[in-house]
Amino acid sequence: MSLPSLPARAVRCARGARGDPLAGLMAALAKTRPGADAGLITTAYQASACWHHGQKRRSGDPYITHPVAVATILAEIGADDPTVCAALLHDVVEDTPCTLAMLRSEFGDEITDMVDRTMALDTVAADQLGFTGADAGAAVAALGGERALAVKVADRLHNMRTLRYLPPTKQVLKSQQVLEIFTPMALALSMDAIGSELHSLSPPRRWRAISGPGWHRAGCSPPP
Repeated sequence: MSLPSLPARAVRCARGARGDPLAGLMAALAKTRPGADAGLITTAYQASACWHHGQKRRSGDPYITHPVAVATILAEIGADDPTVCAALLHDVVEDTPCTLAMLRSEFGDEITDMVDRTMALDTVAADQLGFTGADAGAAVAALGGERALAVKVADRLHNMRTLRYLPPTKQVLKSQQVLEIFTPMALALSMDAIGSELHSLSPPRRWRAISGPGWHRAGCSPPP
């Protein structure tokens, strides 16, 4: 793969000049899928690290730590190679100059379409995200399939793990979204352990502790 045209120091970083940023991801894959295509996954990481070079999370960590964490969450439950690669690349089109056409030329249709479907979920109205009852399977199919939704669930799980870096009103809103949308979504995908962790990271008592008078500003109503 030809990496994006960025300064040499960015390319060195993407190739692991500062240690092995993929150690945790590869360790997870070794446990769940020893036959994973390490070369393809490393290439996806290199592209993502180059595109996200210089970007930071609210925590101050390099942005690339987020897609690596999302990919690792999915690797821990045995996700296939395209899904792990899509997780590594899921923010490059939205947050960097990379385009879907560029991504498609380097990684092909399967991975690129998954990234595209994952991004498209951000535009779906909340009332269309029904993942309970008999219609759960139809909702999964209508919203881009299991793998794109799995990337979105893992993305939200990592964001919930680092929720403390957001303003309180955003913490409240994201916690409400988790309980109403992402926990049922995880359960519909049979991602039970992830659904359980999401629920534990969004208990009503946490809302009350951080919200104060901010409920209405966050666009939420307090839980019962």
